[in-house]
Amino acid sequence: MNTRRGVVVALGAGAFAAPQTLFAQQLPKVWRVGFLNLLTIPLLAQGKASYAIFVDTLAELGYVERKNLLMELRVADGKPERLPELAAELVRLNVDVIFCNSGTALAAKRATTTVPIVFANTFDPVAFGLVASLSRPGANITGISNGLEDTGGKNMEYLLAVVPKLARVALLWAAGTQGSTGSAGSSPVPSYIAHTQAAARKAGVEVTAYEASTPTLVEAAFGTMARDRCGALLVMPGPFLTGQASQITGLAAKYQLPALFTHAAYMAAGGLMSYGPKLEEIYRQAARQVDKILKGAKPADIPVEQPNEFELIVNTKVAKALGRSFPQSLLVRATNVAE
Repeated sequence: MNTRRGVVVALGAGAFAAPQTLFAQQLPKVWRVGFLNLLTIPLLAQGKASYAIFVDTLAELGYVERKNLLMELRVADGKPERLPELAAELVRLNVDVIFCNSGTALAAKRATTTVPIVFANTFDPVAFGLVASLSRPGANITGISNGLEDTGGKNMEYLLAVVPKLARVALLWAAGTQGSTGSAGSSPVPSYIAHTQAAARKAGVEVTAYEASTPTLVEAAFGTMARDRCGALLVMPGPFLTGQASQITGLAAKYQLPALFTHAAYMAAGGLMSYGPKLEEIYRQAARQVDKILKGAKPADIPVEQPNEFELIVNTKVAKALGRSFPQSLLVRATNVAE
């Protein structure tokens, strides 16, 4: 009697376990991707958020939110001191990969040596101490550089096209660019300034750097530029200055200072011209790197990529307000001409 009951129970348990096993096998893998950003997700000039472009590209690759993808978004609201805490939180959530926008990669790298990290729109990641080299990043991090370390010559060419007798260019930069200094004490700021000054010397132009890491200091910097008789302005990439796009373009108009930006977002705020990587494509490239990692590739074996596309955007209305104009030779090279 007891034996028979045991057989019945065993069969019942087996019958119950089989569907559970089958059900478990049918459940899709849900990937968790962390997204660490310093600022509230900014809109690009085309009106679509970088975050949305990244997620849309992942969907094209088969990772669909609320189906097999869970995005863990963490934004520091413009407060760099919050980044270590938010990066550590993503690590504790055991995400499969952390995606970093410009300004947050260092915090992610310091938070983990095991969770894969993909960065995007980052200036000179080798000088910044993020990777050992572009071809062999090493460790658990790779990504997409913004390639701006090689644009110094173009920057001078475009500024001289608008201000032919240009003698001095102001370079506006912010302390804390890309999260302050690199892991070995390095920083992208000296590298960017050095690249820019070298290109300027070849063009017979002097570059003077002005630091401004608060709105008050930005306004003061413009006053100093005017006293120093700077003839044009180049704005260094970085999350703080991008967040101050409206203030900076407004001051450039007030002081009648032709300005070249590295980010298309400034054009939506009334900028004169911008030259830099096409950010939509950078985020698509980053999503493709995340796909490789989720399929088993190691970040150390994925070379850091350069941007696929650069774009020159000019605004003829802003030029007219400054009493300037774009030569036809520059207009035909522009990706977009706003009027």
